[in-house]
Amino acid sequence: MKLRESSNLWDIFLIGIGVSIGAIGLLFVYFDFGRVLKNNLDDSSKGNEFAKIVQKQNTVKRKPFDMPIWSELEDAETLYESDKIFTEKESKAVIQFKDGSAISIGGNSLLVLQRKDNLAEIDLKKGTLFAKVKNNNSNIQIKVGDVKTQIKSHNPQLQIKKKTDGS
Repeated sequence: MKLRESSNLWDIFLIGIGVSIGAIGLLFVYFDFGRVLKNNLDDSSKGNEFAKIVQKQNTVKRKPFDMPIWSELEDAETLYESDKIFTEKESKAVIQFKDGSAISIGGNSLLVLQRKDNLAEIDLKKGTLFAKVKNNNSNIQIKVGDVKTQIKSHNPQLQIKKKTDGS
């Protein structure tokens, strides 16, 4: 009887060690995968530079169109065509385009950066943005739902807010 009890304890001990090693291995794979995924994003998207984050406050995230996860953005990070940008509550960001035009994104906002007919199109899905166009030759277009607006004027400024109910 004593041999059987010690054998059961030994089996439980070995199972515990195996589960622990497996869990540690999964953590290494998870964290290494995140690092590799970020490096691949940086390498694969070069050449399609769209804009840059020039200022951010609190949590601002990006989801590339071909990646399944959101990653947090840093100041001066490059943005690419088809990136989705999300600002969490009480967060904000300023995105600057190649022509010097900029948009400020308020908290709890979601937008998609796209290129349409040689225009940089900002598709506002929800939230608030404030656009400041650098010059009359700007190639910035704001899309809210089915409505598209290209801003053309001398130093124009525009603020748009889209609620989640579509209004």
